[in-house]
Amino acid sequence: MSDGNPFDPTQYYRFFNSIVGTNFTLAIGDNSTSPSDPSLTAVLAFPSENWQLFFDSGVYFIRNYDYGSKYQMGVTEGNHSVPVMLPAGGGLGMQWNITKGTEDVGSWVLRNRLLDQVNVFGIDPQAESKNMVVMNTDQKGAQWIIDINVSAGKITDVKMLTTFSSIQSATSTSQSTHSISTSTSTPVANPAQSQLPSDATSHARTISAGAIAGISIGGVIVVLIVLALLYRFYRSRQRKTSANISLHSKPKWQSSTQIQEVPNREVAQRHELYGNKKNTAVAELPAGVHPEVMD
Repeated sequence: MSDGNPFDPTQYYRFFNSIVGTNFTLAIGDNSTSPSDPSLTAVLAFPSENWQLFFDSGVYFIRNYDYGSKYQMGVTEGNHSVPVMLPAGGGLGMQWNITKGTEDVGSWVLRNRLLDQVNVFGIDPQAESKNMVVMNTDQKGAQWIIDINVSAGKITDVKMLTTFSSIQSATSTSQSTHSISTSTSTPVANPAQSQLPSDATSHARTISAGAIAGISIGGVIVVLIVLALLYRFYRSRQRKTSANISLHSKPKWQSSTQIQEVPNREVAQRHELYGNKKNTAVAELPAGVHPEVMD
C-alpha cells in the first residue's frame, strides 16, 4: 500500500451496502465470455464477489476476480446511471475516488471521475428491489463496508499489479483506452497539444487582422492630410490670383468716362476764357471804330 491508499492491491475485497447488510455483496454472477453488470447477490454465491482496488496516479481502478486485468467497473458517456464492466483502460469512466463515509464506522463512498462529484455509487433506497446498483445523489444508499476476503487468496498476476503508462486527465475531453502492460505503449496525443497549431493559427490571424486594421487607419489619415494640404494650396493660389487682379485693374477714379470728361472740361474753359476776352475787346473800341475795320 502506498501513501493515501488504505487498500492493499494484492488483496481481494468484498462490498457490503449499509442498507442491505452483510447477507448480500457486490458481484457479477458466473464467469462467462463477457461479464454481467454488477449487482448485489447473496454472499458466497459467486467467486466474482471478490474485487481488486488498484491505486494508480491518485485514483482507483476496480477489477474483478473472474476477469483479472481484462475488465474494470465504470460508466460510459452514453449511460451515466448504471455501472458496467468495461475493457480495461485509463479512461475517466473507469477512475474512482474512494473516501470515508459519513454514517457508519468503516464505511466508504465511491465517486466516478467521469461524473459530477455529487453523484455516488450505491443503491436507490426508494426502489423496491435493493439488488441493483446505480449512480445517484442519495448519500444514504452509498455507504459501503469494504472488507478483505482472505479466503480468496493473494493477487500475483503481474498485469494486475502494473501501473498504466498514462491515464486520462480530468481536464481532457477524449477517453484513452490503454491496456495494462509491462511494455511501453504508444502515448495518446493530448487534445490540448493537438489544438496548439490551430490556436497559433488563430493567434496569427488575429495579429494579421490587427495589422490590416492599423494599415487601413494609417492610409485614411494620410489621405486626409494630403487633401488638407491640397485644399490649403488651392486657397493660397486663389488668394494670389485675386491679389494680382486687383493690382492690374484700373482704379475707379480712372474710368473711361471720367478720362473723357477731363479734356471736355478743359476745352469748355478755354472757350469761355477766349470768348470773354473777345467780347471785352469789342466793348473797349473807340467810338466810331467798327470791329470789321479792326479786323
